[in-house]
Amino acid sequence: MYRIEMRVCPKCSVRVCPTPDGVCPSCRSPSFLEVVETTPGASPCETNNGQQAKGEYMYQGLETCQHCGRRVFIPEKGRKCPVCGEVAAQPASVASASRSGECAGPSHGGAVRTTSTEPSHLEDRIAEILKSYGSLTGLYVAPNIPERKTTNAGKKCRVPADDRIVALIDCTAWGSASDALVFGSHAFYYHNSGGNVPDPGCIPYHEFPEIVFGKTWVNCITLGRDRYCNKAGNNISREKIIEMLDGVKRAVVESGAARAASPV
Repeated sequence: MYRIEMRVCPKCSVRVCPTPDGVCPSCRSPSFLEVVETTPGASPCETNNGQQAKGEYMYQGLETCQHCGRRVFIPEKGRKCPVCGEVAAQPASVASASRSGECAGPSHGGAVRTTSTEPSHLEDRIAEILKSYGSLTGLYVAPNIPERKTTNAGKKCRVPADDRIVALIDCTAWGSASDALVFGSHAFYYHNSGGNVPDPGCIPYHEFPEIVFGKTWVNCITLGRDRYCNKAGNNISREKIIEMLDGVKRAVVESGAARAASPV
């Protein structure tokens, strides 16, 4: 027998057992993003009431599993993902993440560099696609993105310092872009205080061809592998945002940047 830890969700106030990636199963908000302990092979909801006993280990924090794409607590011992069971790689620096094509956030307080490299053909194509939606309120395409929005969105969405922000959708009422959907040179990034899975999230463009974008909940868009982004705070319809994502997906296929992968 093991004890299931029931906790009150700070978002919806319902008493629930959080999912392995810290999501409330009632309101789907990632409200339980805190360090927990568990026993090897046990359910991620099992706890020992904060006491570390023999054979147990501490989960150090949320990471994105490279195999299943879920935002989970990866244990230091064995580094097995509690969702798919695969061994996760050690956290990489921004430089090594760039070489491997994975997403990573900037170092502490790192600025987002948006002009240091020459734009790629794919980047130009993405900009061209998104400029066709330029009349939509809250959509900004480089070079016409206010610096404050670039800085805030880059920091909150954890855009790597070696990626360039091509366009962003500001999802804030006051225009700070601290909640945003970001189209970078290499990946799509997102953060919203209303909740995403994971949050912040990153989808490399080479995954786009295998993703079927759709609608879920009130303001959310599905991104495959149980991931979704939240456009709450912006009046652009989800249908239009899905059109943009599908346009980028076609550009990725045309550019040959897609990576062979299983459907998600």
